[in-house]
Amino acid sequence: MLGQVRESDAQFVDRMISGLVPDVSDDRAYEALNPVERDAALVWVAVGRIAVDGWAGWIASFGHRSGDLVEALRAMGAGGLAEVAQQLGDVQLDNDSAAGRLAELERRWFALVRTTSLVENHLAPWIRSHPADMPSTVDDL
Repeated sequence: MLGQVRESDAQFVDRMISGLVPDVSDDRAYEALNPVERDAALVWVAVGRIAVDGWAGWIASFGHRSGDLVEALRAMGAGGLAEVAQQLGDVQLDNDSAAGRLAELERRWFALVRTTSLVENHLAPWIRSHPADMPSTVDDL
């Protein structure tokens, strides 16, 4: 008898959110998402964007969604990460010290993502705890 393969939390999140990711870039589609979908997709996009392009990349692509990111992280119980994201509002991008401040926020963000296991301890449980809003099985429908 073959054992059942259990997907990792990251695989689960990717499966659940991959179809929603393009909606984060499109204002109409973003507004059409329910709050649980919006929060989950936004946090997943933030994890990827910040890992690839840092906070400067986040600001350039999704900076207008930073307030929503803060609220989503708080809703998931990731208060330390929410605090880091909230501090983006204090960064003056036309200031000479902006690059240093963004680098400092990135260091704090990455340290917290690792120590709090954002995907495993916050994002995946968030999705699983809202089956009516984000059904993952036929039984959830």
